[in-house]
Amino acid sequence: QKRSIIDRSIIMSRSYGNGSRSDLGGLIEKLSSPDKDLRYMAVSDLYKELKQPGFSCTATLEASLCEWILKKTEDPSSDVCGLATKCLAPLLSYASDANARMLVASLCNNQRKGTTSSGGSSLFKSVSLKTLIAEVPAAEGKASSVLADEAAPRMIEVMKSSGEQKGGASAIGESLDILSDLVKKFYFHKWSSHPDIASILLDIFSSPSSDAFVRKKCTACVAALAPHLDDAQLAKVVATCVESLCAAPLGGGAYTLGRVQSSLLRSQVNCVASLVTSVGSRQGLALAEALPRLTELCERHEEEQEDCDDTEALCDLREACLHCFEAFVSGVRGLDASHEGSHRRITSLCVSYASYDPNYAHDEMDVDDEDEENQQGESMDTGENGGGGVADDEDDEDDDFGGSDYDDDGAYSDDDDDTSWKCRKAAVQCLVAVVRAFPHRLAEIFEVAFDALVAQLKDRDESVRCEVICGVQAFLAALAERSKAGDGACAGACAQVVNGKVARVAKGALKELSQRGGASRVKLGYIGLLRDLAQAPGVTLLPHASDLLKHVQGLINDPNLETNVKVEAFGLLQGLFHLSEENAYNTKALKELLSTLLTSAEQKSFKVSAAAFQTMHRALELIYRKWDSVYENVIVDIYDMAYAQVIQADIDQEVREEAIKSLGLLLSLFPSHLPGRSDKALVALYDRTVSESTRIPAVKTLAKIASSGQVDMSCIAERLEADLSSYLRKADHNLRVSALSTLATLVETGRLAGDPEVLVKNVSGLISDADVPLASSSIHVLCSLMSMRGKQSVEVVVHHAQPMVLALIRSPLVQGTLAEPLQAFFSSLASLLTVKRCKDLLASVEQIGAEPGAKQQVRKTAAKCIASVCQSSKGKGSKSADYAARSVEAASSGDGGDPGTVLALFCVAEIGRALDLAAIDGTSAVVLGCLESPSEGVRAAASYALGCLCSRSPDHYLPVVFEHTERKPKLGYLLLLSLKEVLASAGELTADHVSRVRDFLLLRCETDEEAMRIICAECLGHLVLLDPRNLVPELAQVCSSEVAERRECCVAAYRDAVNSDRIAGHEEVVLGRGVLEAFLFRMGDTDPRVRKASILLLNVLLHAHIGAVGPLLPTSLSLLHKCFEFDPNSLREVMLGPFKQIVDDLLVVRRAAFECALAAVNKCFDAISPEADAFLDLVISGATDHYDISKTSHLTLSDHYSMKMTCFGILSKLCEVCPAVCVKKASAILPPLYKTLIYKLKSDAVKQETERLEEVQNACMRCVKSLSRVPGMQDTEMFGKLMISFNRNEELLRKYRA
Repeated sequence: QKRSIIDRSIIMSRSYGNGSRSDLGGLIEKLSSPDKDLRYMAVSDLYKELKQPGFSCTATLEASLCEWILKKTEDPSSDVCGLATKCLAPLLSYASDANARMLVASLCNNQRKGTTSSGGSSLFKSVSLKTLIAEVPAAEGKASSVLADEAAPRMIEVMKSSGEQKGGASAIGESLDILSDLVKKFYFHKWSSHPDIASILLDIFSSPSSDAFVRKKCTACVAALAPHLDDAQLAKVVATCVESLCAAPLGGGAYTLGRVQSSLLRSQVNCVASLVTSVGSRQGLALAEALPRLTELCERHEEEQEDCDDTEALCDLREACLHCFEAFVSGVRGLDASHEGSHRRITSLCVSYASYDPNYAHDEMDVDDEDEENQQGESMDTGENGGGGVADDEDDEDDDFGGSDYDDDGAYSDDDDDTSWKCRKAAVQCLVAVVRAFPHRLAEIFEVAFDALVAQLKDRDESVRCEVICGVQAFLAALAERSKAGDGACAGACAQVVNGKVARVAKGALKELSQRGGASRVKLGYIGLLRDLAQAPGVTLLPHASDLLKHVQGLINDPNLETNVKVEAFGLLQGLFHLSEENAYNTKALKELLSTLLTSAEQKSFKVSAAAFQTMHRALELIYRKWDSVYENVIVDIYDMAYAQVIQADIDQEVREEAIKSLGLLLSLFPSHLPGRSDKALVALYDRTVSESTRIPAVKTLAKIASSGQVDMSCIAERLEADLSSYLRKADHNLRVSALSTLATLVETGRLAGDPEVLVKNVSGLISDADVPLASSSIHVLCSLMSMRGKQSVEVVVHHAQPMVLALIRSPLVQGTLAEPLQAFFSSLASLLTVKRCKDLLASVEQIGAEPGAKQQVRKTAAKCIASVCQSSKGKGSKSADYAARSVEAASSGDGGDPGTVLALFCVAEIGRALDLAAIDGTSAVVLGCLESPSEGVRAAASYALGCLCSRSPDHYLPVVFEHTERKPKLGYLLLLSLKEVLASAGELTADHVSRVRDFLLLRCETDEEAMRIICAECLGHLVLLDPRNLVPELAQVCSSEVAERRECCVAAYRDAVNSDRIAGHEEVVLGRGVLEAFLFRMGDTDPRVRKASILLLNVLLHAHIGAVGPLLPTSLSLLHKCFEFDPNSLREVMLGPFKQIVDDLLVVRRAAFECALAAVNKCFDAISPEADAFLDLVISGATDHYDISKTSHLTLSDHYSMKMTCFGILSKLCEVCPAVCVKKASAILPPLYKTLIYKLKSDAVKQETERLEEVQNACMRCVKSLSRVPGMQDTEMFGKLMISFNRNEELLRKYRA
C-alpha cells in the first residue's frame, strides 16, 4: 500500500509538477479529489507556486484559489489541512485587497462559528488564524495591515457574543490569544485608534462569570496592549485595574475569603503586576496606589490557620502579591521617593514570608538555634593547626540544617496540598529584586533581611532551598559590587553582617554536602555559595577551612556523585586554597587532600581527571611553600601517576596536557625528592614535543623545568635545542613564542649545550618590525647569549644578527620602551668588540641616523644606540665625552645638513642624559642657537637635547632656560618642552630648583596661547609629584586665583598628576579630602575653559581613582549635569570670506561633559540612577541638533559629531542598565536618531566630511539596534513608526538588518 502511494505521487508530480501557472486551474480541480494523497500533492504544488517571487494570476482564479485554500484548512486529512494553513500567509500577500480581507474575515468567521460547535472545532479554527499571524512578516505592508484591521474587530465581536454561550470561555480564551499575538507581532499598527479593545478587555476581566484562565489570558492581552495606548487611554486602564483591586471587599481579612473571591483577587493582582512590568516606566506611580491593598492582603493573623477554609487559595493570592511587589521594585523608578518607606515595608513583608510555613509547628528548639550557634562553633574539631571547624556528626538531631527539623512526623502537617512553598519562594525572589534595585540602601537591607534568608536555608522544600541559596549569592554579589564601586563603609557593614552568619551557612553546607544521595542541584548550589563566600570582600571562612576541606574531599570521593558536581567541587577547593596563607590547613589535611586528588586524577571521566590535575597544581605550589617530610611518599605517587598519563597512548587531550604540566611542576619544585626519575620524565616530555597537539604545552613545561635550575637536562639538551631552533621557523606564532621563551631560559641558566651559530641564525630571522614584541624577545636572547658566552659568540652575532638589528633601527615602530632591547644589544656587543670594530659599528648606525628620508623617531633611536656603544666601548666616559664634543661641533657647523644636525643633537641629548657635558665649551650656545633654526626637526631636536642636558646638570642649564625664556619669548614653547623633559625624568632637582620652576611656570601660564597653557599644565603636573605634600596644597590655593588662565592650568596640572603612574605611593596626599574638592568643583566656574579642565579631571578620576571620588559624586554629577545644557547665547556668527558660519563657544565643554558622562555610566551608574529620567533628557538633548549644523564651521561640526557619537554610546549603555527609563522616553529618543540617519550633506562636500558623517550614522544605527533589544521598546508606537520609515528606505533597512 505504501509503495502504491509513492508511485501515485510520482505520477502526479510528473503530470503537473512543472509548476507553470497555466496548471493552477488543474491544481484547484485536484483539490476536490476524494484521494487525500492527490489533494496533498495539489496543495504542495500550490504552496510552491505561492512561494515563487512574482506570483500572479487572474482575479477569477485568485478568488477560486482563496476559496479552496480556506476549504482545505478544514480538510479531514491533518496533513492536507496543515499544508493548506501554510499557504495562507503567501496567499494573503499576493491576493488583492478585497480577496485578502475576505480571506481573513472568513477565518475569523469560522472562529466565530466554532463557538457554537465543539470546543475542538473552535480550537482547530483558531490554529489556522494563529499560524497566519505567525508567518506574516512583522513589517508594515498590506498583509499586516489587513490582518490587524480585519481580525481585531472580529475577535472583539467573538468575545462579546460568546459570553453566555456554551463553551464560550474557550472561544474567548482563543480570541484573547489571537488578539495578543496581533498586538505583539504588529506593534507598529495604531492600536490606540481602537479604544473599544481596552474597554472590552476590562469588561471581560471584571465580569463575575469569567473563568480564571480567561482572566489570565485577558491580563496578558492588556499588558501587551498597554504600551500602545495613548496617555489618556492608559491612565483609564490603570485607574480601572487599581480601583477594582482596591474596591474588592475583604471582609475579616484575606484568610476569610472563599476560593472564588481569592481567585478573582489573584487575577486582579496579576493584572496590576503585568501592567507594572509593561508600562511601569509610564504609569508606575499611578499603579503604586495599589501598594496599600497589596500590603493588606499580605497581613497575617493569628487565627487564620484555624479559620481559613482554603489555605491553597490564600497562598496563591499572597504569592501573586509578592510577585507584584517584585515587579514594583524592579520596574518603577522613584518608588521610594513617592511612597516613602515602601522598600522597608516590602522588605519586612518578604522577610516575614520567607519563613512562612503554616504547616510546620515551630518549637522551642528553633528559638534556641541562634543562641546555640556560637557554642556549637566553639566545640568544632580544631585539628593540628588550631583552626576551628564544624563537628562531623551526621546524626546530630539538634542540627537546624539539612532537613533534620522535619524528621519528626509531629512537627508539621503532612498535607499533600500544601502550597506555602510558593510564598516562601516568591518572597526570596522579591528580596533579591530589592537588593538590586536599592544598592544605596544595601547596608540597611542586609541588616534586616540577610539573617532571615540564611535561616531559611533549612527549608524543607528543595526548590525553595535552591532559591534561597541563589538569594544569598545575590546578596554576596551586591556586596562585591559595592566594594568594587569604592563604597567601603557600606561594604564593610554588609561584610560584618555576613561574617556573623558564616558559621551558620558553613554548618548547613557541610550537612548537605555530607549527605549521601542528596539532590544534586542543592549540592551544586551550596558549592557555588561557599565559593562566593570565599571570594566575598571582607568575609572570612578561616574558622571553617579544615572542615570544608574534609567534607569537599568526601564529596569528591563519592562514586555515585554526578560528574558536574565533582567538577564544581574541585573549583571550590581551588577557591579555598587562598586561606592557606593564614595557616588554615594542617599537614595531615593537606596530605589527605593530595591523596584524594591523586585518586581522582586517575578516574576514567576526563572532566573529573582534568579538574583534579588543575587543583593538584595549586596544592603542589601550596605544599612547596610549607614543605614537610610527610609529603615525600605522596609526591612520588603523584609523579608515577602523571608520568603514566603522559606516556599513555589513548587518553583525552585535556588530561594529557594537564599531566604534562603536573610532571613539569613536580620536576621544577621537588627534584631532590624524585631521585633517578628526572631523565625518564624529560625524555617523556621531549617525546610529547613530536606531536603537534601537545607540542606547545610540552615546550612550555620544559621551559619551566629549565628556569628552576635544579634539573640536569643534558640527556635531551642537544636534541631539544635543535628542535626549538627549527620551531622558530614555523608559521604557528604561539609555537614560535613558546620556543623562543624556552631558548631564552636555556641561555640564561647556562644550559645551552649545542652550537650557538644555529641558535643565532634562527633567532636573528625573527628580528623585524613585522612583530616588534617578538623581535624584542629575540634580541633579549642574543644579549643573554653574549653575556654567557662572551667573545665566543661575537663573530656569530656580528655575522647573523647585527644586520637584522641595524635594519630594525630604520623602523618607526621601534620607540619608547621598545628601543631598550636595541640599546642593550649594542651595549653588550660593543663591550666585546675591538676599538676598530666599535668605530665601524658606530659608522653603520650613524649612516642610518643621517639618511635624508629617515623619520625623526629613527634618528632618535639611532642616537640611543650610539650612546650605548659609546658608554660600553673602551675608554667609556672619556669616549662618550669625545663623541659628544664632536656632535656639538657637527651641530654647530651643520656640515651634514638638517639630518646630520638632528642626529648630532640627539646624540648630545642621549649622552648628556647620563654624563655631565657642562664642561664642553659651547654646548649651551650651540643648542640654544639650534632652537632658532628654520627647520622644525632641528628645533624639536634642540629642545629635546636641552631638556636631557638640564636633567643631568640642572645647576648649569636651568638658569639658561629661565634667562632665554625672558629674552626670547617666541621660543617659550620649545623651552617649556625642554623643561617638561627635565621634570618627566625627575633628574637631580633640589628643593630650590623645584621652587624656582614652580614660580616660573605659574607666571608663564598667564597667556592667551592655548598651546603654552597646555604645556605649562603638563610641566606643573610632573612638578607636583616631585614634592606632593607641599605642592598640592599650593596648587589648590592657586585655583581660587582671579586669573582664569591660572585656574585652568592648575586644574589641568592636577589632572595630569593624578593620571600619572608616578602617583603610586602618594595617593593619600594627592587625593586627600579637602584637596580634591578644590579642583573638582571648578565645574561650576564662570570660565568655560576652567569648566572643561575640571570635567576632564572627573573623567580621569572615574577611570583611575573611582574610590577616591566616590563620596563626591553626588555634588560632582550635579555640576556635570549643568554643563550638558545648551545655551543659545553661546552661539555667534563669524564671517569666513563671503559666508556666514555659526560657532558654538560652549560646544567643547558639552562634548567633554558627555564624554565624562559615558565614563560615569560605565563606572558608577548607581550614583546616576536616582536621577535617571533627568539624565536621559540631557543625553537626548546632546543627540539633538539645536541649530542648523549645515551652517557651522568645520571645527565646530567635528566637535558636534563627536559629541553626538558619545551620546549614542551613552544611550546604548543606558539600554542595558535602565531599560525601563529608555522605553518610557522612546518618543523623545527616537526622533533625533532618525533625523541623524536621514541627514544628507551638500553635493560639494569633501571626502573627509562624507566619511565623518557615515561614521556618525553608523554609531547612530548601532544605538537604534541597542534600543531594539530593550524589552518593550518594539511595542512602543514611536519605534513602530521608525520601523515603518525604515521599511520605506531600502538603505536604512539594509543597515538596520546588517
